[in-house]
Amino acid sequence: MSNPLQNKTVVIALAVIALLCVAGSFVDWPKRTLIPTAARTLSSVPAAPEEIFDIPARPAILQQLATSRDLFAEHTSRPDPFSWPRKQETNSTNAGPVPSFALRAISIDAGKAFAVLNQRVVAIGDKVGDYTVDQILPTEVWLRGPAGRIAVRLAR
Repeated sequence: MSNPLQNKTVVIALAVIALLCVAGSFVDWPKRTLIPTAARTLSSVPAAPEEIFDIPARPAILQQLATSRDLFAEHTSRPDPFSWPRKQETNSTNAGPVPSFALRAISIDAGKAFAVLNQRVVAIGDKVGDYTVDQILPTEVWLRGPAGRIAVRLAR
């Protein structure tokens, strides 16, 4: 095994480390202070004065718009298109009593969807009484009929 001091790279690395140590003794490093001492020095700094801003009053037209509900009456009667899950859509013009449907199971496999609705296996387009199966999803079945479009959810 050879002596590591005969290698130029090792000697240069040791010389650089020695120079850094000597130079570090001449540098004035910041002193370490304990946290309570540092907190005391920060608390002795005077607080900035509180700023007060002048905010102008609302114009009269904005106050009228804020208090008026008649301007937005037509908008609030429509359902929110971004609400999820969508609420059941009903057509109130022909709305009679909605019959009760019992959804027991749903099977979706290879693009074919079936559901067990009122103890009967149905697919999209099948009729159940006056209602037609419109859509079959993993947790619900949508029907369209005299009372509009309704959703029957899978019992948990």
